[in-house]
Amino acid sequence: MRKLILCAVLVACGGDDDNAACPTAQGPFAEGDLDGHAEPLGSGPSEARAGRIAAADLPVVPSGLVTWKAGDFVLANDKVALVIEDVGDSDLYDPWGGRPVGLARVVDGALVEPNNFGEFFILTGRSTVLSDSVTVLADGSDGGPAIVRARGKLHPVPFFEAILGAVFDDPWLDIDAAIDYELAPGAEHVDIRYRFASARDEVTALGSALHAFMFTARTPIYQPGRGFNDAIGGAPFIALVDDRATSWAYIPGDGEALGSSISVSGFVGAFSEGFDMPACDT
Repeated sequence: MRKLILCAVLVACGGDDDNAACPTAQGPFAEGDLDGHAEPLGSGPSEARAGRIAAADLPVVPSGLVTWKAGDFVLANDKVALVIEDVGDSDLYDPWGGRPVGLARVVDGALVEPNNFGEFFILTGRSTVLSDSVTVLADGSDGGPAIVRARGKLHPVPFFEAILGAVFDDPWLDIDAAIDYELAPGAEHVDIRYRFASARDEVTALGSALHAFMFTARTPIYQPGRGFNDAIGGAPFIALVDDRATSWAYIPGDGEALGSSISVSGFVGAFSEGFDMPACDT
């Protein structure tokens, strides 16, 4: 059994240019190419690629529950692949596209042993990126990492409104954001960078961050030192284990631990330390 590791990092900034003035920070993040590499599953040992995946390249998942489809984006090297949903309406609890919808190992240019993937949320408080585009920033043809970006304004996730509205009262509707998924040649992990461009004229604190997962009964959660247990507490990472296929792990960025947790009906969430959203001139 091989696993794919997803590493989440928050990157707050004043736009693509760290020295941007406030008017510049108000603009959206840059887009990439609409299609990416024409052969995204053709990576050799020193390559990683990003592009749209064809229906013939999507293996059957025995449960029939995975929501990936032709035209979604795939990040792949010669070891692992992560599929990211295209922009538009989603069948998931996060309804806006631009999020992972499946993963698998790669053998001889084909996806094998696909994970019975559920869903995980990429959040700022109770909000996430309302994707207005999903594009390929780097298709890997230069020999470097392959990068897929989802960008848009932040917006509260409808599923969390009743649950977390009182905990996270700021909806962050004025913040431009981007989620960058990056896979390097030869790597068995994908770096996920969450970028913000704030037009606010003062620093705004987010007291805590929520790491959230849905449909965890499909791939039970394993914690180091605690075994299979949905009550996350102080874990440096969690693994979602699929004994019959590819498992994966989630590691929060900057050495954070996953703290106090919520667990109910297949939903698992864990809190960690928050961060300061910088002012526009930061």
